[in-house]
Amino acid sequence: GPQATLSAVRQSYWLVSARDVVRQITRKCITCFRSSPKTSSTLMGNLPRDRITVPKRVFEKCGVDYAGPFYYKDGSRKTAKLLKCYMAIF
Repeated sequence: GPQATLSAVRQSYWLVSARDVVRQITRKCITCFRSSPKTSSTLMGNLPRDRITVPKRVFEKCGVDYAGPFYYKDGSRKTAKLLKCYMAIF
């Protein structure tokens, strides 16, 4: 990638605006382009009919998702207590 190429070049040479030059070269390089990771899109499942149709009254249909437990420290010190919490999404 660009960072590895830049560090290899800087071991022997010092270029002005080397980062921009290395980025331009690695974008044009076919081998670098093929080895770069591809972003993947998340596949979503079909929603239930109740969530697609418009209800007659507000909050006629309501769902709740629970998540957890999550652990967090109460403070930034080493001796801070580790606490447990949960999350509810409406």
